[in-house]
Amino acid sequence: MTLRRMLAAVLAVISFAAVAAVEFASPADAATTTETPVMGPSLLNASQLVNWYNARGSGPPRLPMLNNDVGALAQLFIDEGAVEGVRGDVAFVQAVIETSGFNFPDFGQIRP
Repeated sequence: MTLRRMLAAVLAVISFAAVAAVEFASPADAATTTETPVMGPSLLNASQLVNWYNARGSGPPRLPMLNNDVGALAQLFIDEGAVEGVRGDVAFVQAVIETSGFNFPDFGQIRP
């Protein structure tokens, strides 16, 4: 699976989850919320995401298709998110958490 297809799949899952949450929410839930919206434009840019990533101390990512450039991947998340109507910044952060900083360790949630 190509990186772009994998990213599109992640964004699709997030989109479906967000739509389902909106569809099944009661009117009282809509009045107040402490949840972060997943749909809509990104609030952070790729540079800010890279700064956050580096501050985590995850080390260099294992992204051979992008020459291990986390900035290029962050920009892909922002760009694809904009196309799909999903917050690319939120999707990027979730992907970092699930892959342990794109290092895919044996104890991580997702294997390479």
